[in-house]
Amino acid sequence: MNAVRVLIKVSLLAAFAACCSVGCSSSSNNGGTHPGTGGGSGDSGVLVGTGATGAATGGTVGSSGGAPGTGADTGTGGITVGTGGTTPGSGGALTDGAAGAAPDSGTRIPNGCTSNDGCKGNARGGVCDTSTGECVQCLATTDCGTNRGVCDPTSKTCVDCETSTDCATGDSCNPATHRCAPTCTAMSCGGGGPGQGAICDTTSGLCVQCLKTADCAAAGGGGGAALVCNPKTDTCVGCVTTADCPTGQGVCDTTTNACVQCLATTDCMTGDICNTTAHRCQAKCTDMSCTQTGGVCDATSGFCVQCLKTADCKGGMGPGGAIPPGVCDVTTDRCVQCLATTDCATGQTCDTSTKTCAANCTAGAMMSPCQAPTPICGASTGYCVQCAVASDCGVRTFTPQCLAKTGQCVGCLSNNDCMFPGFATCNLQTHACGP
Repeated sequence: MNAVRVLIKVSLLAAFAACCSVGCSSSSNNGGTHPGTGGGSGDSGVLVGTGATGAATGGTVGSSGGAPGTGADTGTGGITVGTGGTTPGSGGALTDGAAGAAPDSGTRIPNGCTSNDGCKGNARGGVCDTSTGECVQCLATTDCGTNRGVCDPTSKTCVDCETSTDCATGDSCNPATHRCAPTCTAMSCGGGGPGQGAICDTTSGLCVQCLKTADCAAAGGGGGAALVCNPKTDTCVGCVTTADCPTGQGVCDTTTNACVQCLATTDCMTGDICNTTAHRCQAKCTDMSCTQTGGVCDATSGFCVQCLKTADCKGGMGPGGAIPPGVCDVTTDRCVQCLATTDCATGQTCDTSTKTCAANCTAGAMMSPCQAPTPICGASTGYCVQCAVASDCGVRTFTPQCLAKTGQCVGCLSNNDCMFPGFATCNLQTHACGP
């Protein structure tokens, strides 16, 4: 009997140890971010005596392992795959393209260059700007060659510098002259006095008139007017904004940086108008006031003009000088000789470029009616003009070129004709050289 009890104790201890090692047969893992691992298999059971008679029955079979833990979803992406479209896209409807713009009427310079070969020996430069047909010094710094500086893209000329990085160490570039000069110091700028280049701008390295309005105090101004510093140019000027003008004494003309009486009629008192040429306010015209000057009153603008209708063009003197008898050009309110050939006498044609009547002629005829100031018979116009070629303009100092389409002697046809310093640009509307 004692032996049986010992056997039972040993069996019970073994069963307890087995239970501890395998999680007591039914543990189940919690779901996590990964699928859980199932519990271990249940123990097969230990025979344990149940009665004093010593008849032992088998213990209950250990339960099966716990169900595998359910892992959490690892992503939230949709699971339905989008299906491709099943209907092919139809092609766009066939429509006519918009009409192209009209050909350029004249921005291309007549007889301009098309390659550098056309600029050989040209006084303005040996590089062809094919976008304008002009001969220039450069379009890129490589055109300037060694020791000729850099290319200024505005003037298309070779200059010493565009920025201070183009200058030697210790020098700065003057953007107005495009020349390198020693970087300024307070001592080197001390000779001119305030307002006269006495201030050293340590940012640009140049001597300037001012960096702030206080620097202009000693510069003075016309009639004792105070000056202010223009931060764009570092110069002392009359005004930068209207707030710089004395109270009730005008507005600032930002083109000239000067205080003026008016820029528009709204700057004048009620009943007055602004003469935008003189920038002065004046009373509106009346028929009486304009009669004294030989003109007529334009009630809309408030100014005396030469004419409002052809009946006003009777000749004589008027606003702006002599009034030729003729017709009224209502676009300018000025009297002209003609606007159409019907305004001219028999045997004459209206030159609409000059609004004057010119004698009809036949090019190459033995007898020509053409006399000065229109001594040439225009082959394309059929009436007398100033010129057909440049040589017809003779020694005209300011109009040496011939504008063939109108037969007029003009100042220039391209920038190549403008050689005077400071007047190197040709205005293709007026055909005059200017800055």
